[in-house]
Amino acid sequence: MGIREKLNGNPSMVIGGVGAVMVLAIVLVVMQTRGGGPPTAIIQNSKVFFTVDDGKTWFADDVKNIPPFTKDGKEAVRAHVYRTSDGTEFVGYLERYSPASKKALAAALAKPAEEQLEDPYASAEIQCKKPGGTTWVSMNDPNVQAIMNVVSPKGAGDKVSSVSPAE
Repeated sequence: MGIREKLNGNPSMVIGGVGAVMVLAIVLVVMQTRGGGPPTAIIQNSKVFFTVDDGKTWFADDVKNIPPFTKDGKEAVRAHVYRTSDGTEFVGYLERYSPASKKALAAALAKPAEEQLEDPYASAEIQCKKPGGTTWVSMNDPNVQAIMNVVSPKGAGDKVSSVSPAE
């Protein structure tokens, strides 16, 4: 007897199986829409790079820090570190949250995860600038691509790769 004949002969087994799949799908959708934590990309590593001197130096610290924050009396922002083909490391661009987003994130993250209806990071405004630059540009601005396009200090022909604190 084949599977099809077995299922035709036992409709309650089919209904139970379909019901279990539907319950599982609903649970997964609810878990994904509730949010309650940093984006998945951030969860992969508990530390990221920050700088207090416009990218001249950098340090690894907890990913839960909301930049800008105060570190040793100085303002720290996120530093995106890259490596050239010969191993030289440099900061490609800096990142922070806008003042309004930083305040909203801090308030949302102070609540228990079960009280957060959506991912608090999803609507936060992130701003970027090149080291040495004077203007922070919103990620919503089309000009941000020029900032996030990282070129090796050795020239456009040199390949760069992103560096994480775990390396």
